[in-house]
Amino acid sequence: MSTDTTVTVPNRRLILQYALFLVGAMVLVFAMVWALEAYAGVTVDGGSSGLVVPMVAAMATAMQWYNGEKQRPARSRIWALTLRCALVTLGLQIGLMLLFYVTGLLDDALHHQSPGASEVAIFAAVLALAALVQVLMIRLGLGLGIKIAEKQARQLAERAARK
Repeated sequence: MSTDTTVTVPNRRLILQYALFLVGAMVLVFAMVWALEAYAGVTVDGGSSGLVVPMVAAMATAMQWYNGEKQRPARSRIWALTLRCALVTLGLQIGLMLLFYVTGLLDDALHHQSPGASEVAIFAAVLALAALVQVLMIRLGLGLGIKIAEKQARQLAERAARK
């Protein structure tokens, strides 16, 4: 699908879409975990959702991005959006952590023990590693979303050509 004028989806729109998809996916995962625990008695460890949820939000954003521009974005734009989405994710996670701290839920999770200097250093190293992995998962999600959207567009074009 080639046209004379190229449409560029604004970065603000892509970041807003990512943020909305991210929050929606977080709420959905929370509701599913809560329902499983409340009604089925199944305890779910939510550790992996910290990686999967941003990846799914990135995939949905990438599909919208491809469908808006009708072409594969440049790699530099994909990486730039990856970093911006990672910052949005990090900001949301810090906001939730602050909310847990203010409400006292973080104290309950730490069993009312103040962490020492070595625990804080280990926690910081783990957070840095988690942030790096999250950036890679977001990039993977963007790449997969673009590939899925490309394949869908190709299939639609082939069906249209057969008619």
